[in-house]
This record gives sequence, C-alpha cells and structure tokens, in this order.
Amino acid sequence: MSKLLKKYEKKLDFLALVFLVSSLAAYLYHEHLANIRITPPTQNCTLKELSEKLPSPREIVTGIHLESGKKRLIWTGPIPPYTIRSGSPVYIFDEHARLVECCLETGEGWHYEPIKIEEEITLDEALLWNE
Repeated sequence: MSKLLKKYEKKLDFLALVFLVSSLAAYLYHEHLANIRITPPTQNCTLKELSEKLPSPREIVTGIHLESGKKRLIWTGPIPPYTIRSGSPVYIFDEHARLVECCLETGEGWHYEPIKIEEEITLDEALLWNE
C-alpha cells in the first residue's frame, strides 16, 4: 500500500490543491452574489424600491437625527445566508423615504448618523411612512 500511495502522492496533492482553490473561488463568488442581492437599486432609491428588491427586513425603526432634528427610518436587513459578516446590512432613509446612507456590513468601524431611536414599525407601516 505504501508503494501505491507514493505513486499517486503528487496527483493527490494536486487534486487537494485544486479542491482548495475551487472551494475558495466558489465562496468568494457566493459573497459577491450576496453583496449584489443586498445592494440598493440606486444610491437615492425610495423605501418602496428597496422593499421590492430585498428580502423582508429583520427590523425597521423610526428615529430622530440628533444633529438636524429630522425624522429617519432605519431598515436592518438579515445577514445573507452562508456568508461571514460582522453585522447586518443597514439602510437609513430621510423624512421623504429616500435612502441617505447604507452599509452592507455594519461591523466595527461604521459610524452612522447619530439617531435617537423612537419605535419599531412594520414594513407596511414603513411603506406608508412618507405619505
């Protein structure tokens, strides 16, 4: 058995390397696709446009921007499955339900607008928010 193993050792090493590189490439492609799925349609899209593209939010809350005193709506999305993220994607909308800021991965280091949270609302309530 030892002779057989030595005979195919280089081939097995090569196959292991191919498997490792292929697995890494597949994972990176999956991460890329996950980013595409959670990216807003445009930089200043409306809440309605975002809701048509993304899966249901994990949480939606309203708040007051501490510096300007204007209302804000914060959409916290779910972490895409089978990805490694430091936090959930967050989308912040102004009083007209237009996207003003977004972060696809809210890990350490993301400094979003200073907002005082008021209440949690449903997606249906959020869609009526600016009317």
